[in-house]
Amino acid sequence: MKLHLNTVESTSGLIFKTKIWLMDARLELTNAEATIVKAHRDIGKMVVGEADLTANPNLPGEPEKITVNKLVTGITSYRFWSIQNQTNSEVSIREGCKALKGHLGRLVEVGTSGPTVEEI
Repeated sequence: MKLHLNTVESTSGLIFKTKIWLMDARLELTNAEATIVKAHRDIGKMVVGEADLTANPNLPGEPEKITVNKLVTGITSYRFWSIQNQTNSEVSIREGCKALKGHLGRLVEVGTSGPTVEEI
């Protein structure tokens, strides 16, 4: 599994130049991981991150949910009006992908091994 993230600083507006940050993200799965995602369709709908794309911090909107399917397809030019929102989004995507890797590993483990016994 490889996560490709790219953020670029840009400006918006003709008269009042406002700084914005554009982010592209794509998740590249191995053949084995892609097979698991296709076999378990609910994994594709799993939310692995959020993006707050609101322009006005005083009027917060509902954050954009970033799913596994969205990341595999690739998201382009998500427009952030603050570097804090962009950074928070990037962190949530990274953490979500780490959790996804754990879920995929657990599915492989459950599918190929017998019962697990743990001493508690």
